[in-house]
Amino acid sequence: MKLITLFSFFVISAATSATSESIDVSNLSDYEKKMHRWGWCVSAVLAIPFGSLDQKDIMGIGNIMDDRNYNSSELDPNRVYRKARTDVEAQVLIGELKIVQDDLDKCNQDLIAILKNEYVPYFSYMKN
Repeated sequence: MKLITLFSFFVISAATSATSESIDVSNLSDYEKKMHRWGWCVSAVLAIPFGSLDQKDIMGIGNIMDDRNYNSSELDPNRVYRKARTDVEAQVLIGELKIVQDDLDKCNQDLIAILKNEYVPYFSYMKN
């Protein structure tokens, strides 16, 4: 009997904590919104069969941002990037989200804008 009660408590607690962690994207900081968008877009590309849609430069931009550690625990302490990736993956798996070309086109535009705003080159070059 105690085992059933303990199991019931665990299930109720898990369900409660899962719903209490939902965060409205509009409440994120500007930087967190960028991390959310980056995570969303990377997971969107990974959720489609390779070659089925035009992935644009999403993974290339994602790799640059990853190399620069924009999603590090220091810059993204609330792990917004990871949480956004998990949300997309779960939504695709349970059939709530289907990635279409328009999604990837918008992701590409958004990630280019984020990269332009956030990227600081390693080197400066003389211009003619």
